[in-house]
Amino acid sequence: MNRRVSATIWPLITPLKHPIRTSFGTMWNRPVLLLQLIDENGVEGWGESWVNFPSWALDERVVVLWRLLKDTLGFIARPGAVKEIIEHYRIQAVQSGNLGSFYHAVSALEIALWDLEAQRHHKPLRNLLHLGKDGLSPVPIYASGIGPDRIQERIEKAIDDGFTTIKFKVGFDTEHDHENFHLARSIPGVRSIIVDANQGWSREAALKEVPYYCQQGVQWVEEPISALDFEGYRLLGQQFSCIAAGENWYLDQISCAPTMQLKVLQPDLCKIGGIEAARAVIDFPAVISDYVAFHVLGGPVAQAVSLQVASAWSERVKWVECDTNENLVRDVVQPSWTIIDGAAHLNSLPGLGLKIHANQLEDFVATHLQFYHLPLAVDGARS
Repeated sequence: MNRRVSATIWPLITPLKHPIRTSFGTMWNRPVLLLQLIDENGVEGWGESWVNFPSWALDERVVVLWRLLKDTLGFIARPGAVKEIIEHYRIQAVQSGNLGSFYHAVSALEIALWDLEAQRHHKPLRNLLHLGKDGLSPVPIYASGIGPDRIQERIEKAIDDGFTTIKFKVGFDTEHDHENFHLARSIPGVRSIIVDANQGWSREAALKEVPYYCQQGVQWVEEPISALDFEGYRLLGQQFSCIAAGENWYLDQISCAPTMQLKVLQPDLCKIGGIEAARAVIDFPAVISDYVAFHVLGGPVAQAVSLQVASAWSERVKWVECDTNENLVRDVVQPSWTIIDGAAHLNSLPGLGLKIHANQLEDFVATHLQFYHLPLAVDGARS
């Protein structure tokens, strides 16, 4: 028998002292979209949707998630029910041209249901996903969100926090990018480097820049060209063994990946459709990529679920990204992990391992989205 579940959407915005620049745009504030589910016994589960871009992403995802909850809240007591939701709405999402926002919203719902299920079983999520595994192995992580400005300050802070691998942004001015790279390599404590072009190069520019970084021994070059240029990735993958991509692909698109010969496949759990979608990616044949590294650029739930899933399926997931940009929402939530020598050591609390106090989030709720912050009851009616 299904259990009753109520839901509250948390559309959050926090200020930034330092805007977050990428090759394709700038974040002037920090949006975070969380979903809180509570069953009839008061057990909570939390999920998160990716909402960084464009500037109206938070508004759009909130509406999609609210509509999904209104229509489906009566039968989503278990994570498996999300498969039915995807099957029911997928064609409508394709028809509308809004497939990305649909999967981003579904991700929040599916992750929250998994957290709720693990809480009910009094187990860390990693142990529920991989029965019989203790999940105590540390998860290799890297510090991201760095650059193109304040490189030394940001990297030194990451090293002080326990990171040994860092990722910084390129795809701006070539000379400045190269200067940043050599500066990063010179900072004590940096053992390895990843560069992320954020789709900022043309094919021609990538053919010049990728070998430069590969020859310097980077872990990988991330999204050198447009995520939609599949032929370009095939050409780059044939020539270079350091290409990473996947954060902006969904399962249908990743099925094209065997022709791309990637080093790293990078699904984002808060974009691709949640944990089950990530499982499908992880189960893809190894010929698609050497390994999987989870992309993360979000709030506390995004970070926690990525670490939990990576710990459960560590045979294939070799890295997890850790966003080191400013994020007040993340800062008020007790983390589920500690950093020791470049790896995350997870706690033994049930579910995601987080302690989220909802009252601490109220000050961050976006005023213009207050209507969607009202709790939803099991029948979908606003309480």
